[in-house]
Amino acid sequence: MKNKQSGFAVFELILLVVVVGILGFTVYNFVSNRASSPTASNVSVPNAPQISSANDLVEAGKILESVNVDEANLDSTNLDSELSAF
Repeated sequence: MKNKQSGFAVFELILLVVVVGILGFTVYNFVSNRASSPTASNVSVPNAPQISSANDLVEAGKILESVNVDEANLDSTNLDSELSAF
């Protein structure tokens, strides 16, 4: 008499649970790290005044020069992927 097996064996079921668990853990880490990384929108930059004369242009230049980008601690790891999307 031949015994025909149908369905999943215990080994396949355990392997499936492990693969789904690893995949879920990886996706969770990716999403949680992406949400907590600093972006350019977290940097406080003063508003430039409305330009209507040459003196206003000088004032706007002073305001923009006062922003220290090096101390902003920006995460530039995604810059290449964002630029390649253009």
